[in-house]
Amino acid sequence: MNLLNLSRFINLLSTGLLTGILFGDRWGTTPVRPTLSASCFTQFQQGLHLNYVPLMPILMGISILSGVTASLLLRRFFKSRDFLFTAAGTLCIAGVFILTLIVNVPINNALMTWQITAPPPDWQELWRPWEQSHTVRTVVAVAGFVCQTMAIIGVGHSQQTGKAFAAGDAA
Repeated sequence: MNLLNLSRFINLLSTGLLTGILFGDRWGTTPVRPTLSASCFTQFQQGLHLNYVPLMPILMGISILSGVTASLLLRRFFKSRDFLFTAAGTLCIAGVFILTLIVNVPINNALMTWQITAPPPDWQELWRPWEQSHTVRTVVAVAGFVCQTMAIIGVGHSQQTGKAFAAGDAA
């Protein structure tokens, strides 16, 4: 397996895991959160946060790094669909990362200071921007995953790119 195939595999795996987590939370958990009492919401979100804090930055970092690696290896073919799908998918996940840092992380940090027995009375208003950002980042992550999938399965696969890399030319 050459470096391009390895980086694409790692990219698709990490992007898929990341997107699955975001999509699963958006589809399954987001509709339930507003039905919880303030105390239950706080306890649930704090527990969820503690579980995701070590994982999410790793998945995002691996996804971006492997996408950049694949894009660099494909740079000679910058007009090919392979390169364009890989670069577009990587940019999507970079956007997810930036949105997460700007919106979600500060709100999560504030949430971790809330007392379970006495959350802020306006907790739903404080949380609303998190949910809005989460919806946007989920859609962007799905778009990134679709791009990475299209790149790796060869939709619009360039004959020139394929021949060059089949021969082991990764420069």
